[in-house]
Order: sequence, then structure tokens, then C-alpha cells
Amino acid sequence: MEIGTLHHLARRVIAKAEGQRPRLSPLAEDSTARLEHIEAWLLEAVRENPSLLADLRLRRKALEPIPVKDGKAVKNVRPDGVRVRSMGEALIAITFSLANIDHRYEAEFAVPEEYQEREEARYLPDFFLPDLPGLKSDKPPIRSGIWLEHFANDENGKLPGRWDEDEPGQTTKYREIRRWKHNLHKSLRTRFAWTEFGDIQRCIRHGASFPELLLERIGELGKEGVKTPSTWDVQGELDRLKVKEASVRHMRIAFEIDAWIRKRRQQVRSDDELKVACGRSRETAVGAGALYRLAYPVLKRYEEHLRKTQTVDHEGTILKAYEYLRDRVVVSPWTVVLIDEYQDVNPAQAAFVHALLKPKVPARPSTSARLTAVGDDWQAIFGFQGGDIDLIRRFNDPMGEHNSCKERVELKQTYRFGQSIADSTRHFVTQGSGAIDREVIGHPDISPNPRWPSSIVVASSKLTVAGERQFGKNHRGFTAAVLAALARIKEQSTKPKVLILGRLVVSLFCC
Repeated sequence: MEIGTLHHLARRVIAKAEGQRPRLSPLAEDSTARLEHIEAWLLEAVRENPSLLADLRLRRKALEPIPVKDGKAVKNVRPDGVRVRSMGEALIAITFSLANIDHRYEAEFAVPEEYQEREEARYLPDFFLPDLPGLKSDKPPIRSGIWLEHFANDENGKLPGRWDEDEPGQTTKYREIRRWKHNLHKSLRTRFAWTEFGDIQRCIRHGASFPELLLERIGELGKEGVKTPSTWDVQGELDRLKVKEASVRHMRIAFEIDAWIRKRRQQVRSDDELKVACGRSRETAVGAGALYRLAYPVLKRYEEHLRKTQTVDHEGTILKAYEYLRDRVVVSPWTVVLIDEYQDVNPAQAAFVHALLKPKVPARPSTSARLTAVGDDWQAIFGFQGGDIDLIRRFNDPMGEHNSCKERVELKQTYRFGQSIADSTRHFVTQGSGAIDREVIGHPDISPNPRWPSSIVVASSKLTVAGERQFGKNHRGFTAAVLAALARIKEQSTKPKVLILGRLVVSLFCC
């Protein structure tokens, strides 16, 4: 019997293939040295591709504490402190700032009376770029500059599905307003440019630069004095960034890129698949795309460093061992493989484990090894380190190279607590998380203390009509959930003691 960690096993496979154990890179163990290299590689990448400055500033904004005004969070803030409505608009504003383009956010467009078909009395395009710098009029002449709209349509022309859930018919109304805007500018022959969320998705997928696309579109309308990325003040921007972060040893973006690289090297998906995944979520696509463009060139430099020094990191150890097994350079000698805490494996580790099962004689499937994995998707806690909870739920080879019969054996009896806690925790952990529901049988000899009766209330972030009347329509998200839950608890007890637990269910790999 061989007992060890997955990395110990991977080193054995590599040693058998190469005749010696792999040499671990000092950067794998020394986080300070690794962050210093990441910073140097990032600055090198930005100097080579100045359009990354926009992504760098956008990611820095995302890492800053969210400002609060009048008790409400102000999420998307332009460099000049003015709030915008989306991360896409924030990227546009940052690009204009870096390109030294004077711009106004939501200046009023003076619509002639014969074109006022909409119910709204005012039309406020997303951006106005005046011909003459310093124009501060609230309602500038419509031909005195360029008007720009950033639309929410994705690359397939679709709008967020949740819009119609919040307000029936909202997507239809949005499409009508968009057509009205296009027709208005066409009829008045104003200089009108537009972008959409789909442009950002396409740029992410094709490795293109959205700031360059934006500047090209306004340049086609005769905008003069536009500083293209190749003329941006790269060193000045980097120096200002270092001054702002002088209180920390390393730039905050370096920590984020470090985590991204480690998660990326725990994947077995191709770069093209990751690019598509990057642009899929409306909420995170712009920020995730910016991080991808900043981190990817750093990743390439990091991997080149490993090749030159003939070393591996922890993630590379798993990947290299997987490749040797996949290509049958090494044939696994084991007939039985037992993996504990399987709910915390990442895709590369899962692919490595399944590669251990390949038949020792290719033409004889009966020579495959047998895998038993022990785990509990309710107890997965290492998503922040790349663990993929779906691997235990599907229990398949993420590379699709090894197909096997599988049998799930559920352990239902617990000896840690009684039925009351078993029922409450089951109710809580399976809410909106995709967790596999199953019966849990509590210890028959453990009962709740009669002095401390307990119940669990599951809160929804969407208020009902009655909830809106009670709390007001402005309460949304977590605030609405807590208020509604507390109201229900108050109905059950006059002086309740409340413990609030929150679940954060997100996609943890932001390519």
C-alpha cells in the first residue's frame, strides 16, 4: 500500500518517466520572490502593450473599497469620481481619460419637438465628447461633439434575462428605445458612435483590445487629438500607481494575478474555452476580461521561466504527471486507488486521478484500476484554491478520456448531532447552491436543549409584493432578504435571538 498526497504520487510518476524527481522552483515556495517576479513581468507586459493600462486601472478600481454615499454603495466610479452604471461604461470612461479625451457623462441631448416620441421628457446619452475642451453646458448643442451610447446587448443580441423578471416587458421596451436612438441620430445627422456588451465579449474571445476598438470608432467620426494606446504615458501611469500603493509591499493586482495563475494552472481546459467562459457572465465579464488580459502575458513569462530553469511548481507537478500517464509514457502500477476529501480536488488533479485508471493493456479494459473517492459536496471549502465542487457531483473525468461505470454510495447516518440539526443544516446547505440533496439521519440519543428551541428561516433576495409594501421597493438583495427573514422570525417569537448565516455562491474561477 502506497500512502501520500497527490503531489507525492505525481512526483513518483515524473521520476519514473524522467529518471529523477522534479526540481521544485524557488518561486513555488517563496511568495515574496514570486510576487516580485509577477510585478516585473506585468510592467514589462504593459510596456509592450500600452492598452493594458485601461485594464490595469479598471482592476485597481475593482480592488478598491466600495465607497458609500448616503448609506448606499457607489459601485462603478469613474476616475473623476462620477458614478457610472456598469463596468463597461467604467472601462469607456477610463479609456477616454487615458487618451486625454474631454468627455461628459449623461449630458442632455436637446431633442427637437418633432422627434419627441418617447414618454421620457429627457434623453441622456451615456457620453458626450465636445469638440471644444472645457464645454460645461448641461445641454450642449447637438452638433458640437460626438455622442456615444453603450448598449447592453450581448454578442448574440440578447439582453439580461433577469430584466423581464424584475419588470415584465423591459427587454422589449429597451429594444424599442435603442431603435429610437439610432433613428434619431440618423435623422438629425449627428455624430453618433455606439458600443455594446457584445463588443467586449468579442474582444475577450479574440484577444483584441476594446479600448482600441472604442478609439477607432470615435476616430472615424472625425475626433481629433486622440492619443492612441501607443502614445499613452505608460511610465507616468505606472509611477502614479506605485505612489498610490506605496503603503503596501507589492501592488494589489500582483496578488490577484498570482491567484489567477495558480487557478489557471489547475485547469485542463484550453485557452479558447477559458476566453469563452470569461465573457459569459454579464456581472463579471468586463472585470474578468481585464484580469485575463493582464494575467495571461504574465502567465506566459512565468511558464517560460520554469522552462529555462528546468523546474516545476506544485500545479505543474500534477499537470506533468497527468501528461505522462495520458501519453502512456508511464503506466500506472496500481490496481486500486482511494482518494479522500475528493470534494476539494481541482480539474487538473481530477484528470490526473482518472489517468491513473487507464488500462495497463490498452486492448483489455479489464486491466483498468478501480477508483473509490470519499467526499461530501456539502463540505467543500477549497473553492478559493481552485477546488471544483462539480467534480464530485458528476464524478467524471474532466478530460473525457476515461469512461467508467460508477456507483454512488450514500452515508446517511451521522453520530455528531441529532435530527434537529440534521434537518436544519440540510435545509440551509441545499438552498440555491446546486448541492445534491439527500437524507441525513441524526444520532437518536441527541436531542435539542428544550431551553433553546431553534428553527431555520431561508431568506430570498427578491421581495414579494407584500414585502415591497412593508419595506419599500428600494430594498434589494441582502438587505431585502434579512428584513423579510427577521419579520418572519418576529412572528414566531417575541424576543428571539438570531444567528445570520450567509452563503456566497459564485463561479470562483474568473479566467
